[in-house]
Amino acid sequence: MKEDKIIKASTRLKDILMNFPELTDYLLKMGICGCGDEDLNLTVAEMADAKGIDLNKLLEEVNRRIKGA
Repeated sequence: MKEDKIIKASTRLKDILMNFPELTDYLLKMGICGCGDEDLNLTVAEMADAKGIDLNKLLEEVNRRIKGA
């Protein structure tokens, strides 16, 4: 995954936390914690919808952060 260096709407939270631990603080700030097995299996699109976060802005920001890392 890290070799791809891109997070998509279909990427699962567990994959983000495992491959991009540097995003943990940002995700927590956005209210995305991955608490519990169910949350870990959610996709970025599902998380954004559940939290009322603009999906495109979230994807832009997380991908900007991993490219700058």
